[in-house]
Amino acid sequence: MHSIVPSDHAADRHAYFVVAHFHYVLFGGLVFAVFGGFITVAEGVRQDANEKMAAELLAHVIGFNLTFFPMHFLGFEGQPRRTYTYPRAWLGHAEPAHASGAFIIATSVLVSLVNVISRRVG
Repeated sequence: MHSIVPSDHAADRHAYFVVAHFHYVLFGGLVFAVFGGFITVAEGVRQDANEKMAAELLAHVIGFNLTFFPMHFLGFEGQPRRTYTYPRAWLGHAEPAHASGAFIIATSVLVSLVNVISRRVG
């Protein structure tokens, strides 16, 4: 993506876009694969368990996009990265999305882990 000159020029290296892109690649590529592996190797997967796992995955995808997608727009607006505090103008419209998305991710991960553990124990 940064090999294309117009998008590389628009995405400043010191802007929040780099953070957004990194999290999208790392979290989307690695964490989804790890949870997919947990689901695949879980013993005794039944139809009702598949439906639960589909609901967990949907919640995870929604939380993921709510958390990390607004970061791209903040980066294009020029929000700097690696600062200890941000002006209220930068966080005013994206902060509720980040917080609610992170809460949804945490909840879906907790539910996924409880389901995997309960399948192992039960």
